[in-house]
Amino acid sequence: MSILVADIEFSGPYRTPIEIEDKAGIFVVMQEYDDQYEVIDFGYSDSLRADLVDPDEFEQWTKQYPGLLFVGVHYINQSEKALSGSLVKTIEDWFENAEPPLVQTLQFA
Repeated sequence: MSILVADIEFSGPYRTPIEIEDKAGIFVVMQEYDDQYEVIDFGYSDSLRADLVDPDEFEQWTKQYPGLLFVGVHYINQSEKALSGSLVKTIEDWFENAEPPLVQTLQFA
């Protein structure tokens, strides 16, 4: 399955960081909301798995959102790295205007 956030396709949703490759990319942290997923945080990382298991970030998310959390990732290769800022900005603009910021899930056969 994959998810669509601000017209950007992400793999996931994943329940544990071990399912995520330790590569550069953009992440969205989500919680379940009425059988959908609501984005609660997002950003860029040079090392997705390592940053998503950061105890300080994880503690902050779980305190603020006590339910089950999920992560979607959009891997970025070296040639796309320059675009990462504009992709994060696109998500930021979408996030600020969406009420609530729900993502669309996509099923592929």
